Amino acid sequence: MKKIVKVVIVDDDNNIKKNLINHFSEGNGIKILSTFDNGEDALEYIIKHSNEVDLIIMDLLLPKLDGESLLNELKRRGIKIKTIITSSYKEGNIIENLCRYNVNCYLLKPYSLLTLERKIKKCFFEKVDFKITNSIDLKICKLLHNMGIPSHISGYEYIKDGIILMYKQKVKYITKEVYPVLANRHATTPSRIERCIRHAIEVSSFRGNLKLMEEIFGFSIDFENSKPTNFEFLSTIAERIKLDQDI
Repeated sequence: MKKIVKVVIVDDDNNIKKNLINHFSEGNGIKILSTFDNGEDALEYIIKHSNEVDLIIMDLLLPKLDGESLLNELKRRGIKIKTIITSSYKEGNIIENLCRYNVNCYLLKPYSLLTLERKIKKCFFEKVDFKITNSIDLKICKLLHNMGIPSHISGYEYIKDGIILMYKQKVKYITKEVYPVLANRHATTPSRIERCIRHAIEVSSFRGNLKLMEEIFGFSIDFENSKPTNFEFLSTIAERIKLDQDI
């Protein structure tokens, strides 16, 4: 098991780079090798040091060479390095295209540094079938973004993990089978998990795409007046992902 994850950051926002450097200089098993503000210089470095780099954290909108072009060039050269995309860009077709590359996670800006740290450790220290989880993760990101749930609120991460849990196994009781698992994973309490998921659903009702809500949840739930329960929300999206995977 790797003890130090060596990272390259590609982002033209100097404040983001500075915050990442400060956060990951505290001996948390993650070392930043170098940072770049454009895709062209980053690509040149990664090609030369591909055996040293464990992870790329990058935006999609970059000067000189955009993120997707950088990923495409790495793929063309047969360079396989795990990647976490952090971007404010959320067009569905772009997110879906990332499935073709070695992308492990898509975080919508703004995101919390602790969330990013958990994602990095999950990539390297947990036994996960990334081929399957990658695809599901990106599909869930796309749905939640279109539903108006911002990625920087706690409920976003709890909902994502809850959906994946329900996708992988049959769940009858959310309070006994989902909240405790998520609480343990995120070092919090089941009651906080419940409240944060509820809050995220409330946010979605104000910011989300109503037509998409009706498509997913059906006309049996009037999203404007009668929001789905936490269980209905998670289980319905999990079933939607299953159907999409089977097509």
